[in-house]
Amino acid sequence: MSTNYPNDYDSYPTWQDLVDIIAAAIINNIQDAIVAIEHELGKNPSGDFSTVKERLDSMGAGGMWAKVEEVDLTAAATEYTFSGLDGDNDKLYKLIARVICGVTGYNRIALRFNGDTGYNYGWGGFYQEGGTISADNGADTGYCQIMVCPHCTMGAFIEALIYPVSGHERQLITRGGERSPGYAGRFCHFNGYWENDTDNITSITILSTVTNGLGAGTHLELWKRT
Repeated sequence: MSTNYPNDYDSYPTWQDLVDIIAAAIINNIQDAIVAIEHELGKNPSGDFSTVKERLDSMGAGGMWAKVEEVDLTAAATEYTFSGLDGDNDKLYKLIARVICGVTGYNRIALRFNGDTGYNYGWGGFYQEGGTISADNGADTGYCQIMVCPHCTMGAFIEALIYPVSGHERQLITRGGERSPGYAGRFCHFNGYWENDTDNITSITILSTVTNGLGAGTHLELWKRT
């Protein structure tokens, strides 16, 4: 018989050495089953993932996102860099940050690309605190701001979508919120850009505008769209 797969499962007897005579048809049936599995899965079924399971898990989590890197800071830092990227081929990044402020007082969280510290960024947006909504913006700055944290001793949660493909200014859009004891919650929404339109993005740095503003316990994740 030929294989029943993928419409149904095959079943095979247990063969014994020096007892059973293995006919060519038996081997052919097994080969048919292997070929059927290959055709059912298709070529390169894991794609950019290590296994098919990892790819299916990513789809089940809400889309074809592959994790680039995940890190928990064990000591306060001013910045952290995700390196070894290929923005022209990855095409879309998602940054998730749970920032525990390493300092008290006003703290801005921002991004830089390829280590560019020049005044080649711009951003604008608004933030809401209690019943007050305020605008905030910057042009020709040394970073692209993604969150304003004046109080976040309890931490801020940030999500940023970054379109990194060269050929135009790189754009990003972010949202974030914070909560601290004795203060109303704050919500921020920003859009921004990096003026460089030619260099492939190979690194993304998340930073605080104050020394050690990314406190111990800060959780960072970078994902890429596949």
